[in-house]
Amino acid sequence: MVILVMMARPVSAEVPEIVEQLVKQLDSPVFSQRDDAQQKLFQLGTEIEKFFPGEESVSPETWVRLKNLRRAFLRQSVDQNLDNIRFTLESLTRQETQPGAQSQTVARIMVDWSDSVSEIRPIRWRFPLDFLGQNGAYDIPVAPRQTQVPVRFSWKTVAGEEENSPFHGKCDLLFAAGIHSFTFSLEESAQNVLRHENAVVSVQSTVYEPRTGRLTIRFLVEYDNALDTMQSHLVWIESYPAFLEGENGQTIFPLEPVQQIEKNGNRFAGILAFRVPRGTPWRTLRFIYQAPTILSERAIEFTCVP
Repeated sequence: MVILVMMARPVSAEVPEIVEQLVKQLDSPVFSQRDDAQQKLFQLGTEIEKFFPGEESVSPETWVRLKNLRRAFLRQSVDQNLDNIRFTLESLTRQETQPGAQSQTVARIMVDWSDSVSEIRPIRWRFPLDFLGQNGAYDIPVAPRQTQVPVRFSWKTVAGEEENSPFHGKCDLLFAAGIHSFTFSLEESAQNVLRHENAVVSVQSTVYEPRTGRLTIRFLVEYDNALDTMQSHLVWIESYPAFLEGENGQTIFPLEPVQQIEKNGNRFAGILAFRVPRGTPWRTLRFIYQAPTILSERAIEFTCVP
């Protein structure tokens, strides 16, 4: 098993040729040479992905190693973006009770992930209350395009503690990552099932009404591990972009929000309707659905200083 631990470096002008040479080495008969090539490709950084060849032009061994590299790049990017999440203690007040007894402390923390939305899309924040001397957890579902949330806590502290002592805490972040465009040709012989990482998107049916130009597409999204996102926080999947694209580059957006047909465990089926412009053969269009390919949950520790 190859452990990829090196940090990525900037891409230079010679990278395409270097990538081509290293990709060929991924199929070397010598195992150590294959591992060495994979490590060197990782060191070049995520920008080299655009130079990777397609599956049809490489050996199965090379394709598996390229997939592992893509996953390593994604993990690295997710980790870097999680580090960009900011926890700011905006206010801290104390409500004194009796002298020498415990007092009630109220804190307002602002969680900001605006610098991380390029890679991670929070679905839910969960703040456990055990470290505050309470039971249960405080859940905050995240709306589409939201980039920050305020969190208010109150807990008992011992009188005489320093006013500017750091506030430590932890939370669990449920998030989606690895946004990918699943592109389907609407030709009769076109492939209607596509997989990328842990997500599978399929076009189940297309119905076109010539009189009105209305095109209805039923699609299905499935995840290997959907955690609890399908059951309790479905708004995130209903908000991801879907559109038609024509041969000349025109974009056709849905007439209305997605209509939910099925929500069961790791599956979500929906229907989208479009109006095809007059004179445009609908079979020449492509259906594009953008969705995250990774669903994950991470525990995040934070320290806020008043």
